[in-house]
Amino acid sequence: MQPILIGGEWRQGAGAPIVSTYPADGSVNAEVSSATPEDVDRAVRAGAKAASDPAWRDLKPHERARFLYRIADMIAARARCATNRLRGPRVRRSARET
Repeated sequence: MQPILIGGEWRQGAGAPIVSTYPADGSVNAEVSSATPEDVDRAVRAGAKAASDPAWRDLKPHERARFLYRIADMIAARARCATNRLRGPRVRRSARET
């Protein structure tokens, strides 16, 4: 089961597992931990602590933007990878079959 990241640490969420299935055949894509309200509180506290840390707080806006754009790029790359996996193999049709 995939863990969740809270405060820089990977841990199993205390909530019920979430199972993602491939709609075409019902196979399991992923099984992830879900968060409980306590897990969410822990994550919010960790986020608030990180936001007030001088290492982040004192960065100029363009320096923060560089980090955030890099994170966005990594998320987009993972989304493309997941989308390609969910689509499955591509089947090419000849002009005669269409």
